[in-house]
Amino acid sequence: MIKNSSMWAIYTASYFIDYVLILVILLWEKKQNIAQWKDFMKYCTSSDWIIWSILVSLIIFSIVVMHRIKRILMTTRIKNEPEDDSVWEVYSGFLVQAIALILSFFEEHGLYFSLVFFIIGGIAFIKSKQVYLASVFIFPLGYKIYKGTGNVKIITKESKDGLRLKLAEDVDGVEAKELAKGIFLIHSMKR
Repeated sequence: MIKNSSMWAIYTASYFIDYVLILVILLWEKKQNIAQWKDFMKYCTSSDWIIWSILVSLIIFSIVVMHRIKRILMTTRIKNEPEDDSVWEVYSGFLVQAIALILSFFEEHGLYFSLVFFIIGGIAFIKSKQVYLASVFIFPLGYKIYKGTGNVKIITKESKDGLRLKLAEDVDGVEAKELAKGIFLIHSMKR
């Protein structure tokens, strides 16, 4: 199982799209007020640079986390067959992200409201141990989430039929990493 710090990293990386959108919108708003790009640096305040550097740092951090997710070592084997798609449950994570994004655009103190909402959502995410709800697995990483036998969640890039076929071929089960109790990550399997 992964540590709470890794769960926080996955939760933070789930907001990757939000970071990019906020950065683009803030830069676009600044550009609208400036006639030419050469004057851009002159009109940027120190608070602009702080916000932009934080957003760029979060984007880089998210990219590193997504890269690490693809390289997680498989430490166990599972034999659970996928039954149903659980993608709809992940949309609750997208809803939390959308609310945080909307809050960040309130004129006064919007980013502070968004930050508080982000922290409260993160605490709920960590306490629930439902790491599969992190939207980073769906987009941009492209994983599918299935409910397996015994209320197990399976995160994989394989199709449901491809995973069933691999489980039928291998009597020991497939290699996986248990992210939290009953939640397994399976990388693409070579045939």
